[in-house]
Amino acid sequence: MSVSKWIAGAGIVVMLLPVVVHADGVSDMCLERYDEAACACASERLLAEIGDEDYGLYEAIGAAYLMRMAAGEGRSEAWTAASQEIAAERGIAGSTISRTNDIGRAHRDAIKACGG
Repeated sequence: MSVSKWIAGAGIVVMLLPVVVHADGVSDMCLERYDEAACACASERLLAEIGDEDYGLYEAIGAAYLMRMAAGEGRSEAWTAASQEIAAERGIAGSTISRTNDIGRAHRDAIKACGG
């Protein structure tokens, strides 16, 4: 008996659902200007280059930044406030702006390398 006949005979319903990939602050920032393929590629490259800790920091700041932008803050103000907010939450104040600026440059390089 074939598998499909067995499944139908057993009354089992199989549904194939699309896989939903949760976007994060890094890819969401990229998607403001570039397409999904370039942004997915860039996120993967960035993670491989900077590692989990810095990626997590940049992702959290990116999400907070985008929320502030949606609330009407300007780019510079939103980025600075988001960076300070996340740094305070994580207890890493001080070099956060410099650190995330370096990550931002790496992100832009990754976007370019991915066709963005």
